Amino acid sequence: MTDPRATVRLPALDGWRGIAILLVLADHFQPIFLHAYPVACGKHGVTAFFVLSGYLITGKLRHSNRLGVFYTRRMFRLMPVAWCYLAFVALIGSGAPQMHLSVSEFVSSLLFVRNYFDLRFSSHTLHFWSLSIEEQFYLIWPALLLWLGMRRAKWIALAGAVGSALWLATHHSFYSAPFMNLRTEVRGDALLVGCAMALFLNSDVATRLFNRWTRWAFWPTTVYLAWVSLYGPDLSSLLECCAWGVFIVYSTMSAPRFLTIRPLVWLGRISYSVYVWNLMAMQLYVAARGYFVIQMVAVGVPVLSYYLIERPCTDAGRSVRLPFSRTKALKEAV
Repeated sequence: MTDPRATVRLPALDGWRGIAILLVLADHFQPIFLHAYPVACGKHGVTAFFVLSGYLITGKLRHSNRLGVFYTRRMFRLMPVAWCYLAFVALIGSGAPQMHLSVSEFVSSLLFVRNYFDLRFSSHTLHFWSLSIEEQFYLIWPALLLWLGMRRAKWIALAGAVGSALWLATHHSFYSAPFMNLRTEVRGDALLVGCAMALFLNSDVATRLFNRWTRWAFWPTTVYLAWVSLYGPDLSSLLECCAWGVFIVYSTMSAPRFLTIRPLVWLGRISYSVYVWNLMAMQLYVAARGYFVIQMVAVGVPVLSYYLIERPCTDAGRSVRLPFSRTKALKEAV
């Protein structure tokens, strides 16, 4: 039986993170270095991140509902990098009018509701839209899973994913407007697909059937995702989320070799810091105008963020002991 808890450190899953962040970087590089925007691939990379997150987080919670431990570790891993980035942008913006950070932009990013407030093309915190959706998911889903139990929760996750897709289909004109497609109600389907896969594939029979089906579906799915990432619609689709889910779960059973290439795995491991800092780092790189040392520092900012902020804080979060946090088996019964 596939055990999502055991897959957290699989190199193949870091490989998928690496591919997802490459799609985001390709999206962000285009207007800065090509002065054009031929391929909108970034949001498809974010969809992959969402599916993977829903799958892994649900897998962890299936085996331990120590919510205090879960939230403590999430906070220590995610918050320091985000806070440092916001503090840096606010500091730079105080002396550079073109990088000014409005109060509403700062507060909405800090509270992780950025995907609903002060949305502008020129914003240096617009990429917090996806972090906001993730944090909203972390706030709601663990408690819902604990309250409902696995059997109910898997149907809620499935219904939520389908409902999100139907809502998008029936209100397509509204969400086609700029930035409207960053809202949780039409992006949450990817997270819920990952949750549903972790819960439905919780038996040997389901895992065997899935593994048998993906043997012939893997390469058609590859072609479909490649097309969607390069030429597909800007709005997320339920079919795309399911395709990413097939890839991710299949990789926990039989990982293709290309996913375990060391540079790709390393990029996947530092992908969170890369995502948070990449826009600012690229703008600093361009602003340096040939100053090689400054440009190299700018390129290294995400790497420094990982090794100096993210990893030490993550380790610190793991060492925190909460005596009031009890372990209890998640309810299986309806």
